[in-house]
Amino acid sequence: MRRTHVHKLLSCLAVVILLAGCSAQLTPHHFALGHQDQGTYTLFNGAKGPYKIFARDEGKGTPILFIHGFAANTYTWRHLVSDFSRDHRAIAVDLKGFGESDKPADGKYSIFDQADLISQFIKKKNLKNLTVVGHSLGGAIALATAIQLKQSQKKSPIKRLVLIDSLAYPQTLPFYMKALRTPGLSQLGVSVIPAEVQARTALKFAYLEDDRIPEQSVKEYARPLRDAAGRKALIETARQIISPGIVEAIDRFKNLDIPTKLIWCRHDRIVPLINGFRLENDLPDASMQIIEDCGHNPHEEKPAETIMAMRMFLSE
Repeated sequence: MRRTHVHKLLSCLAVVILLAGCSAQLTPHHFALGHQDQGTYTLFNGAKGPYKIFARDEGKGTPILFIHGFAANTYTWRHLVSDFSRDHRAIAVDLKGFGESDKPADGKYSIFDQADLISQFIKKKNLKNLTVVGHSLGGAIALATAIQLKQSQKKSPIKRLVLIDSLAYPQTLPFYMKALRTPGLSQLGVSVIPAEVQARTALKFAYLEDDRIPEQSVKEYARPLRDAAGRKALIETARQIISPGIVEAIDRFKNLDIPTKLIWCRHDRIVPLINGFRLENDLPDASMQIIEDCGHNPHEEKPAETIMAMRMFLSE
């Protein structure tokens, strides 16, 4: 018992030392969209022909796969990849229809379609002993991927999950999501409203305080909205975000015995904390870490605290 206690103390000390050395590393590096030279493309076969998925793959060691949320891209993980790539293989992927990935007009943009894609990506990259990190919509995709791989393989390559303010249950959607799901209004809105206004509006919902929103983030999240294919993919994803199979997936949560860390902002207005407590109760091996003074994006608003929570979890 005493030896275990000492081991935990040493683990905590190691995390603190790592974070003390990473404060300067929290500045984004080469994560602006358009820097394809800093990533790689993987080819997939789709209903309307092949398409490419973009990913940033940095560092060496045990792999961590980062899955972004709705209307985001690999840029959202700039702080975490900068830190974890020092002692892990950190892979941030652009989901189909987002960021630098292709945006095929195949209508397959549901949570389960994206989970199929991520499962294929994991197999193509031969990732083992994998930690999957998902934020918001990306958290729902991470859950669906974990369920798929547990059912389809004797030994799942996913060893841990980190779910950050994750979608998991049917819920009330924010007004901009409702607008994107409304025929006619969605096409008009994304075409007429300037991309920067759309991006800033979404970020105001995601951040607790407006003055914390970096101008660079507005530019990075606005850029894909200037592309017609990107706008169509955004609308299609919004329309399919409540997938028909979600109730069956929720029933399978109780069998997903993968160690899971839930990281939630106390003041999340998009996916409320009560959903996080429900998920903690439904998953058999989950624990919750609440981060104070932030909205929906702790990895952007509070990156040091998010990194601390993740490193403590990975050291267990």
